[in-house]
Amino acid sequence: RRIGRNIPRHVMLRLVRRDNSQCQICDRVLKDNEIEFDHIIPLSKGGSPEEHNIRITCLECNRNKSNKTIVS
Repeated sequence: RRIGRNIPRHVMLRLVRRDNSQCQICDRVLKDNEIEFDHIIPLSKGGSPEEHNIRITCLECNRNKSNKTIVS
């Protein structure tokens, strides 16, 4: 079974609202074009592609986390 990395647009919108357009690692308020979607437990480590495993982050925090399973 292949798990895709694409997050449907309606799910993205729910996540942005849920996380209040704020990086969930450094707490910075993000503009729409700065938002990254981070899998808390990476797909490569067996994480789920479901909403409860995705959070909003900034580019810097998302890149620093990479595929680690560090939870803030």
